Amino acid sequence: GVPLFERTTRSVTLTTVGRVFARSAEQLLDDLDVALLGIRDISSSRLGHVTIACVPSVAYYFLPNLIANYHRRFPRIRVKLLDAS
Repeated sequence: GVPLFERTTRSVTLTTVGRVFARSAEQLLDDLDVALLGIRDISSSRLGHVTIACVPSVAYYFLPNLIANYHRRFPRIRVKLLDAS
C-alpha cells in the first residue's frame, strides 16, 4: 500500500520508499546471480564415481562406447566395473 513511484503526465520517478526498495531489490538480484553462478560452477566440475555391476558380455559388447561417451561428458567422474556373473 506504499507508493513506489510518483507519476505525472510527463515523467515517472521513484519515491523515497521506492529508492530504498530498489536498492534492496538490486541486492537480492545480485545475490541470486551469485548463487546461480555458484551452482553452475559446481555442476560443471562434478567429481565422483559410478560403479556398474554386469556380466562380462555386457561389459565387452555394450559398455565401451557408453563409457567413452560418458567420460567425454563427465571427465572427472570415475567409472568402475564389477563382474557380477
